[in-house]
Amino acid sequence: MTTNAESDVPWIYAVFMANEQPEVVIPEHEQIRMLNANNTRWLPEQHAQRKKGVVAALISNMNPSNKRMEYIAELAKYIKVDLYGRGRRPCSREGDSCLRNLARQYKFYLAFENAHCQYYMTEKLFKNALLFGMVPVVLGAPREDYCRLAPPNAFMHVEDFSSPAKLASYLHWLDRNNTAYASYFAWKAYGKVVVRCFVLYRLTFSCREIRLE
Repeated sequence: MTTNAESDVPWIYAVFMANEQPEVVIPEHEQIRMLNANNTRWLPEQHAQRKKGVVAALISNMNPSNKRMEYIAELAKYIKVDLYGRGRRPCSREGDSCLRNLARQYKFYLAFENAHCQYYMTEKLFKNALLFGMVPVVLGAPREDYCRLAPPNAFMHVEDFSSPAKLASYLHWLDRNNTAYASYFAWKAYGKVVVRCFVLYRLTFSCREIRLE
């Protein structure tokens, strides 16, 4: 069992499922139209009350195998980053109350994984950010892996920016531009994020194939 979507027994936390044909990726020309359209109707209800120019992250492992903490420290030089979790700002552990509270305050969420592994994407992206209405900034798997499983135009990857300073500058710009920020929610018109375990599905499918032979 691996996080590789091509393996015989993949472990995938969630996927984007298009409304009509889940197996088909939204064409590039349609993704471009999504970016150019006025999508402010998709903004979260709490958008107007959120803090300005502030990014949130919920992190429990402060000593990961990658350098996500170093990246966050550098990013924090150019934009305010509020860290929640062990040894940081407190956040309720009752159900999803912590995430709901963060979503009421923050526009951006650092969905930084603790390792750089192919297809390794967890609740940080799918649940913490996308389902609760924060735009995720991702670090972990290669960008193309995120493009295969996440909604189109729903996230920004640190690889898209030459430095943390460039990323911070872009976040500040989005913070001032509701139309541009809203484009990161346009995917909601085309499908939904399905959060479930895909291991059992793949195993069941394999068993059916065996019985038919």
